Amino acid sequence: KRYSSSRVRRILCENLLDLYESDCKNYLNSPLYLRVLAVKKDCADKILASLSKADFPLVADGSFPVRKLSEEAEKCLKKDKFTHNLWNFTAKRNVNDKMILV
Repeated sequence: KRYSSSRVRRILCENLLDLYESDCKNYLNSPLYLRVLAVKKDCADKILASLSKADFPLVADGSFPVRKLSEEAEKCLKKDKFTHNLWNFTAKRNVNDKMILV
């Protein structure tokens, strides 16, 4: 037995997601974006308005002005959307991706 099962799983995931160690290092060392996963409805406007004024662009549902992402942030967001859609597909969920860039 040359590789442990966990290492084989990591290699398979790395290839399936097209996400490698060098990509991760680039993303971690670059200014990317803020992505809101959940917000209470009663305070969503206030929180999202505050986050949209942050130094990093905000990626969330809703309609806010679009702010340009850096090249690394664009690459990371594309991978993020791909993995999100792949997860929904494997979980047999039919969810439309409503993310927008702010």
